[in-house]
Amino acid sequence: MADFLSVGIAAYNEEESIERMLSSVFKSTLWRQTPPGMREVMVCCNGCTDKTEEIVKRISVEQRRGDVKLIVSAPGKAVAWNALVKKMDGRAKVLFFADADVLVHRKALENLKSALSGRALIAAARIVPLTAADSAFMRGINKLSKEVLRSGTPWVTGMLYGVKRDFAESVKMPANIICDDTFLEIKAGNRVVFVNSAKVYYQSARKIRDYMNARIRNFAGGRQFYEMGLLKGVPGALVGKESMKSWRERISQFGKLSRVEKLYTLATLPLDRVAFAKSKSYFKKRKTPGWSKSQTAKLKVRTPRG
Repeated sequence: MADFLSVGIAAYNEEESIERMLSSVFKSTLWRQTPPGMREVMVCCNGCTDKTEEIVKRISVEQRRGDVKLIVSAPGKAVAWNALVKKMDGRAKVLFFADADVLVHRKALENLKSALSGRALIAAARIVPLTAADSAFMRGINKLSKEVLRSGTPWVTGMLYGVKRDFAESVKMPANIICDDTFLEIKAGNRVVFVNSAKVYYQSARKIRDYMNARIRNFAGGRQFYEMGLLKGVPGALVGKESMKSWRERISQFGKLSRVEKLYTLATLPLDRVAFAKSKSYFKKRKTPGWSKSQTAKLKVRTPRG
């Protein structure tokens, strides 16, 4: 008998991307191998003010088998994550989580599930950027980023990962956490596996503003972990700890980088200096560390075959 398949998606104003994202899940090998009644994809709309809920309801009716479910929560991805863990079918031993604006490779879920057969608590997918941009500068940065990521993604990314249910239920995710994916990685310690064969596609930043918003979020997330006392003993590959490095530290390590990494560092370092400064001023203005979600870049391409 097939294991129960459960996929959770936190969605905030994703009317432009949610249907494509769900379609990529329906085309995945693991979804097709799992019979109706033994699978679900649950979308949690957290504070949506657009047509995301309406689109998910329509798709749920079209499926006719109860495979697509909708729940609603207060705003915030961490709030949505907690709601999903509570509501996802209790028969599922592994819970998969994905962003609402990505495309899942057809074998990604299957490969993540296989990786969780041992001691690992989390299996993280490899992120693959789609490099369309609105300027030559951003196209250049995105191409360099794609080369840097070609060998894999050595950190847990919220774009796609699988987690053992018992572990997920044991985690008390703070509602105001900025980097929920890194928080999970910290809690899992060394019981994380990175699955390069499980690919998930996302739209790279199209504008400099989009890149800056993402970097400010990463730097703010690292600062939040620091203030929470969670960075002690954390592996250096984690986004939270890496994001706390100053530009001087990055320059000191410049000689150890590959040619592509050097070019990427030179291109992004000035922007990151500004983003790092903005993340510090952001915390001076708020008593409670948190994050106000910026607009997400939307996918406007078909699912790649590679």
